[in-house]
Amino acid sequence: MANRLRTRGKYGATEGFSLIELLIAMAIIGVLAAIAVPQYQDSARKTRRADAHAALLQVASRMERYYYANNSYANATLGSGGVYNSSTSEKGYYNLTLNGTSAAFTVTASVNATGAQASDASTCGNLTLNSDGGKAPTACW
Repeated sequence: MANRLRTRGKYGATEGFSLIELLIAMAIIGVLAAIAVPQYQDSARKTRRADAHAALLQVASRMERYYYANNSYANATLGSGGVYNSSTSEKGYYNLTLNGTSAAFTVTASVNATGAQASDASTCGNLTLNSDGGKAPTACW
């Protein structure tokens, strides 16, 4: 009866995994995770960057309407009552700002990364779009 407590496989070995096999499996999972997690984070940053692109393009469209109505970009603002309803992007990953010249015939809309997107600030966290259609940095558009 004592022999029945331990089951034996087809070739007479005890079934199950050895400690070495488990350690090797854990090492493989660790290596895969070390590669996959940074790739996922980079992909998520790029996806959230679309929030900035959408916000800048909406601001540009509304600024053009403002220009045609007023023949100038002067006194255009963001936030309630302004050309764009908020000073943040739709998802909240970016803060929006408008910078005009003294002649007010040109304007630059820019976004600055905040919150979860702040880790993108070193490369693509500050995007700009000017009234001439210029985009910076070009690698992030």
